Amino acid sequence: MGWSRDDLSPEHSSAGYMTFYYAVSSRGLGPGSGTTDGAQAVVQAVVAKRFR
Repeated sequence: MGWSRDDLSPEHSSAGYMTFYYAVSSRGLGPGSGTTDGAQAVVQAVVAKRFR
């Protein structure tokens, strides 16, 4: 998703912290997924990693 400056916290505003946000998506298909009887599941998450 992209980079964001981590200046919401006063102690980190001048320390050069950055946060990178990742969008993670996954789709699972069960037996018979080619028909309307098949099971499907979709999971989505946003994960943040802080760098200095």
